Amino acid sequence: MEFALPPQDYLIAAGCLVLFLLIFGGRLKNMMEMTVLKELTGMVGDPTNVHPTQVFSKQNYHEAAKSVQRALAHNYKATNWSIKVVTIEDPIERSIRVTGNSWLAPATNTTPNTLQAQDRQQAAVSNMPIVVQVDIFDYQGGSRIIWKYSPSNPSEYQRRVQLGDRNVSLLLGRTNYSLIKELHARRTPP
Repeated sequence: MEFALPPQDYLIAAGCLVLFLLIFGGRLKNMMEMTVLKELTGMVGDPTNVHPTQVFSKQNYHEAAKSVQRALAHNYKATNWSIKVVTIEDPIERSIRVTGNSWLAPATNTTPNTLQAQDRQQAAVSNMPIVVQVDIFDYQGGSRIIWKYSPSNPSEYQRRVQLGDRNVSLLLGRTNYSLIKELHARRTPP
């Protein structure tokens, strides 16, 4: 029994396709993920914005706080946060604050022209702590959710944003997406 080999042109084309996917496959996957994250989280603003727009949910504020905890504890591609919950029983405005701590991975890009050699090495290998504060307020027929990110070093954070560091965009974009998805969030009050 003989096997017929495909013509040499097909083998060359298939080899080129495999080589192309090996070289650019990871970049294409990351680019598609960033595009999808920007589209899905567009209601709260740019993924690197430290003060996303407030959202509303039909869940009462206790259920919304549990949803926020689930979203922050969701360990999707190392975007998990260590969580602390504080309940504020104020007669005027009842709310719950969920605080999460995480680390931004080392920068993927450096600028050799603007950083000294020693600073460049330190910036490239250092993790940066970042805190997210999610405030869930009792609102008529549901809850109002406001969150903000507080990087430990704002100037380093801005440098990373200007360089287009994908670690910043991915961490904040994935976190925004998890929060929106768990809360079934909307821009307008319920």
